[in-house]
Amino acid sequence: MQRTGVTADLEGFDQVYRHHVDRVVDGDLPAVLSDMADGSVPQVFVGVETPRGAVDGFDIRSVSLDGDRAVGECVYTTAGASIGLRSGWSHDGSTWKADRLENFQP
Repeated sequence: MQRTGVTADLEGFDQVYRHHVDRVVDGDLPAVLSDMADGSVPQVFVGVETPRGAVDGFDIRSVSLDGDRAVGECVYTTAGASIGLRSGWSHDGSTWKADRLENFQP
């Protein structure tokens, strides 16, 4: 059965987002930055707490579509904190790219 419309888009975003989370957990900063939309770095990180160093665990809380945008929420566990990150994504014509980032209470 072929899936179309929102379901296919959500599945595609889910794959991209999970791969992005894996990159964060692995500490692969160049790969993480390659997931960001052109022109969004460095301002997307201003005022946002992100994992710095080893990530001990993670919990993807939600993956959703909101119109033509997508949102992923993940809590990263580090030695010193649990960091809730909500990222907003847009589609650049070929793939999803993160262009917004904010913290949320885990």
